[in-house]
Amino acid sequence: RNPSPYSFFINLGAKEYLVGASPEMYVRSKGPRIETCPISGTIRRGKTAIEDANNIKELLNSIKEESELTMCTDVDRNDKSRICKPGSVQVIGRRQIEMYSKLIHTVDHVEGVLRE
Repeated sequence: RNPSPYSFFINLGAKEYLVGASPEMYVRSKGPRIETCPISGTIRRGKTAIEDANNIKELLNSIKEESELTMCTDVDRNDKSRICKPGSVQVIGRRQIEMYSKLIHTVDHVEGVLRE
């Protein structure tokens, strides 16, 4: 059982397939809007809500984890700027906490409007 909220199945042809699952939403598009949610920053879940809260605090106070997420988000924004309308790419959620069965992640939410 994989608790990852995102999965994919791609038929590559010639009886070859690519199958995967991830907690990260690689890309979503709806109309001209495109969204991504880079993940960087991970810590284990605690055994209690108090341990979870302490681990979240540790994760959010980590300069290393913040720097890594910032780097991933900067790359993502740069990539989007090549295909999106000028000035439309923005970070709409910064260092949001996402909790999974065994891990806690920090996630940014980046969106832009595709060029026509």
